[in-house]
Amino acid sequence: MKFRFILLNAAILLTFFSAVRAADIKDLFLKMPSEIVKDIDRNKAIAGASVENSLLKLNFPKDFSGEFKILAEKKDETVIGFSVYSCAESELEIWSVKKGNWKNITGSAAPKLGAKDVAEMLKVSPATVEKLDKDVSLSYFFTFATDENQMKLVIRKQAVCDIAGTVYEYQFNGRKFIKN
Repeated sequence: MKFRFILLNAAILLTFFSAVRAADIKDLFLKMPSEIVKDIDRNKAIAGASVENSLLKLNFPKDFSGEFKILAEKKDETVIGFSVYSCAESELEIWSVKKGNWKNITGSAAPKLGAKDVAEMLKVSPATVEKLDKDVSLSYFFTFATDENQMKLVIRKQAVCDIAGTVYEYQFNGRKFIKN
């Protein structure tokens, strides 16, 4: 009897805190000052959104998807990751919220990609050059892990929306993402 009572209380507490977390993350998304979503109906984007742990998966118009993730919470600061992507383009932002003030910290917190990273991308999704005067492109995006403060750099196949694979995995250390 006592064991059943403890299980029931634990289930009620988990349900309550999950609901509170979902409301909190949606409220944070609605307050975020990102220019990326300035012309988007945010209430519509979160209406059908799924929330799991501290990750809000969003659906935007024109085949765009998005992820909004609480990366770290301290006494007076919350760090949030925001990734938006489609088949052809993507955007990543990292925000710090202190006492209601939002600061874009993408420059110091997000991974910086360079020539070596392009070579790694090409290993995962090789590009074919048909004509020398034609541009070749591969699209990529960042996606957050549900349970942990991890993020992946994902590359698509050339000229299609199919995913070729993961290039890198990153871990958030409280200040920035570090490659695993």
